[in-house]
Amino acid sequence: MLYVAFGADKPRPLPPYGELDDVTRKVVHGLAEMDANTWQWGNFTMMLSPYNLPTNRAACRRYAGLSG
Repeated sequence: MLYVAFGADKPRPLPPYGELDDVTRKVVHGLAEMDANTWQWGNFTMMLSPYNLPTNRAACRRYAGLSG
């Protein structure tokens, strides 16, 4: 899913959420809405790091414009 959204280019630095294309925004929004248990999985957060996405739920939710 991340590869489809971001492609082979891993954004450094991560652009503002509003500058992402529709597909990428939907993917990030979906990740941000995952429950707290999912965010505790080490392999879940390890998948986000190469794409320069926040690796904790609260930060990802802020990035996507969602509340805490």
